Amino acid sequence: MRCNEKGSSRHAEVHIGVDGPTDLLDEYGEFVAEDGAICCFVGVDVGTKLSIATHFIGKTTYLATDVFIDGILRATKFAACSGKHKMNKKDSINTFLFLQAESKELLRETSIEVTAIRSDVELGPFKEWATQSVGVIEVRFSALRQAGEIYKATDVTWFNEAASWVDVYGLKAMYPSVAPEYELTPRAEGSQDYNKTSTMTKVKKAQVDRPGDGSWAVFRFYYRSQQSIAAAKMAVSYSTADEVKGTSRPLSKLKFVDDSKIEELAPKDESAASKTPAMTKNQVRSKPKSQTSSGNDAPKVSAPPTASSSRSSVQPMETQPGSFDTDEILANLRKEADETKKVRLELQKVAIRAMRKETEQEPDPTAAGEASSNMSSTKPSLEEADESGKMTAESAKSTEVDMVKPDKSLFGPFPENKNQDENIVNKQQDKPVPNKAAQPKSTTKKPHGPANGQISDTKKRADSKSPTRSKDPEQARRPAPIETSEPGSTSTPSAPGGNLPNGPLTPSKRPATPPKTPAAKRSKPGPTTEEHESLDAELVAAREKLLAARHRREEVEKRKEEARRFAEKKKELDNLMEEIQKEEKMAMEAEMEEGEWDFEVVE
Repeated sequence: MRCNEKGSSRHAEVHIGVDGPTDLLDEYGEFVAEDGAICCFVGVDVGTKLSIATHFIGKTTYLATDVFIDGILRATKFAACSGKHKMNKKDSINTFLFLQAESKELLRETSIEVTAIRSDVELGPFKEWATQSVGVIEVRFSALRQAGEIYKATDVTWFNEAASWVDVYGLKAMYPSVAPEYELTPRAEGSQDYNKTSTMTKVKKAQVDRPGDGSWAVFRFYYRSQQSIAAAKMAVSYSTADEVKGTSRPLSKLKFVDDSKIEELAPKDESAASKTPAMTKNQVRSKPKSQTSSGNDAPKVSAPPTASSSRSSVQPMETQPGSFDTDEILANLRKEADETKKVRLELQKVAIRAMRKETEQEPDPTAAGEASSNMSSTKPSLEEADESGKMTAESAKSTEVDMVKPDKSLFGPFPENKNQDENIVNKQQDKPVPNKAAQPKSTTKKPHGPANGQISDTKKRADSKSPTRSKDPEQARRPAPIETSEPGSTSTPSAPGGNLPNGPLTPSKRPATPPKTPAAKRSKPGPTTEEHESLDAELVAAREKLLAARHRREEVEKRKEEARRFAEKKKELDNLMEEIQKEEKMAMEAEMEEGEWDFEVVE
């Protein structure tokens, strides 16, 4: 039988052969059924090994061929080519899939033969074309005519669902005009048994979506005995012996589709076209709702494969709804990290303020005044240092100690120190005065300031009016012990100035109050009760904030760890799905290469 699509280059031809595509059976009484299928009768005998020969020619990029034996799908073939050329696909289907009689779950691939029908079958008049079962071989073509069209085979009983037609339709069979006398059963010899993995692979490959919006063409062969066909007086519609080619039936139930729409699947780069098409798992899942250019809105199923398909076109399967949004998680983590940082800085400021309060001490105005007075009285002027030279560290230290102590020589006569005082005065008068004119002067002009050994004129005038001490450490008077009178003793006061020592007196500054000891200086008033309570409250608040910040940080780290684990699992799933798609593609390519391929242009 033959068919053609009006206004298109697509046409097909299907015949039943005996043990191969060379010995084809004669066909009788060809007609077109109500559902648009092209039907005929073929004569067979018991024990005949049957095969199906198909030939498709026309412009398409994807073709699927399904063979039904007694109402159950037993074989499926796929073919593809570039849209630049017409497909010229010849195929011979000799083996079919059945359930193993031992396991009822695993598959067996074998050839079929004609056997007598069961005696307990109840035959009835034909009612519906879609409910035909025993005595029928049906071949369906599904061809891609428009880019993006794809459909799922739902009205199908698969080879792994039933061992025989009786399991699906029962012991009742309907027929048109001639009652069935035979059924097709698997042959025992030459079969190949599949394990569980191979069985699942076969089922998965067969249940992929078909190209187009439905079956492109349907051929039905009613196999009957030669005597029954002769009794029905059917005319020969095809015969190789009588050279009767038959008539090509137009597919009237198909809507018109321009062949140019197939060009949408043509490869842009002809050098990238391969002999075998690329088929991915995503391309056979479901029919796409719309063709979009956005990557986020892209459907799961793309257009059927072309010869230019490459590995880069394989898209990973979509994850289940309700999965994590990685960008949103990262944004929340960054926000929480910033808040944690602010809390940490605030805690640091509170700790610094607490430390400052503990170490802070109030200044003592009395001690500060005494220290400044002592420093001003003991530090020599820079001008005097230039005249007398540099003073050694030891002499300077002793001079400062003597100057701090009060001069007790002014309180009364010290006869035992009289001679010593006279010697000191004589040494002071005999000491040579250094000649300032002999010293070389620097030619460079220095700015006024203590760093250059110069002071202002105002300070010089103030120093010239104030009494000066002796520069020589030897001129400093050693303090004499103060004589105290015991109680009960009488003493006559001397005349004023009568017991003063001879010679010039050196004035000295006496502090208004005796200097405080280091222990007295360090003793400061302690913090008040209010300060203690305030500090305790700040410590409690700081500890609470620290615990809250630590808890938030742990929560953030926990969510980050969950997001990281989720990302790793998602990446692993994507890798596995990509590997599965590659393996399925390679397996499909290997399966397609088993048949003969012919891509020559048909005029």
